[in-house]
Amino acid sequence: MILNEQLKDVDQLIEDRFRCHPSIKMIVTMPGIGVLLGAECRRHRW
Repeated sequence: MILNEQLKDVDQLIEDRFRCHPSIKMIVTMPGIGVLLGAECRRHRW
């Protein structure tokens, strides 16, 4: 259970940081792309 809680915390940190990105509105409107996947895609600079 501790690992699950840590993963939730990390997911929340990623989401919070990604929500500050200027392209978030465009990225999350793509079908199938949410905040976490969008953050991962931005990490690879597509």
